[in-house]
Amino acid sequence: MGLEQYLHKRYGKLTVIDISTRTNSQGRPFLVCRCDCGNIKEISVSNIRHYKSCGCLRKEQMQANRDAKIGTRYGHLVITGFSEKKDTMGKLYIKTKCDCGEEKEFTAGYLQSGNAYYCGNNGCQYKKPMKEFPFKDLSNQTFGNIRAIRPIGSNGYTKIYECECLLCGRIIEKSRTSLLKGKDENLNCGCIKRKSGYSVVHNKTAFGTNFAILEANHLFKNNTSGVTGVSYCNKKSAPGWYASCQFQKARVQKLCKSYEDAVNVRNLLTAHRDRFLEWYRGLSVEEREEASKDYDNNRLYFQNLYKVQAKELLRTYTE
Repeated sequence: MGLEQYLHKRYGKLTVIDISTRTNSQGRPFLVCRCDCGNIKEISVSNIRHYKSCGCLRKEQMQANRDAKIGTRYGHLVITGFSEKKDTMGKLYIKTKCDCGEEKEFTAGYLQSGNAYYCGNNGCQYKKPMKEFPFKDLSNQTFGNIRAIRPIGSNGYTKIYECECLLCGRIIEKSRTSLLKGKDENLNCGCIKRKSGYSVVHNKTAFGTNFAILEANHLFKNNTSGVTGVSYCNKKSAPGWYASCQFQKARVQKLCKSYEDAVNVRNLLTAHRDRFLEWYRGLSVEEREEASKDYDNNRLYFQNLYKVQAKELLRTYTE
């Protein structure tokens, strides 16, 4: 009988009325079908048994499911309808009305998850108060080099504690979270810094200079010369050994003829820098405060002073 056997047959809401001249990629012909809703649709012979409508039946079922959800209650929210707005997944927003009278739209997933139980307004009478968890008091407990003294408030998320640094005696404020996360021995108020390339040192800073770093005199891992501030440059423009020293944010550098000369120049620059350290150590507390005020008022002068003096020192140096 061929394709004529499909004529005038019904498949759900579809009735085959004709045979199309179009074929699919496998050479199978299409059948022209009329749906009970009046739409005309062409369907492949191999797929005709899987169809029940032109697509209107699925829409009707979706609409019936939506109508059935109207009046469903989620907490203090009652579904009143569906919005035309869609979420990122293409699903319609659901219109709801709270028992307080406020109307709100939610996605289906958020509503069904139980997270939405009221309209969300701060003034809603059905808003649940935030649950207070019985956190253990951390007062008089030690975390690394920090001792928690007492709770003094909250930042909206966790408690804030007044703390004392056991290294320098400084009083600081730290959150409960930062205390519990910092149980290692290196927790401190900031008077200790960990730098990659040298061990933990005290941060004693004055005149824009960290004395602890200078006193550590650590050799960095990427140093290949064996001396801090001495390196070899293989650029074609100026190859050779370089000696450099950075102090007061000023970097002084000199190209030397040999490795030994570079080491000597570096020692000369370091000795000139150490004179400042010796001078500072010899000051009293009052003299240091007065000197710090002068430095703050003439910061650029002091930063350029070392650079000028170091360059003058290198001019008098004979290799």
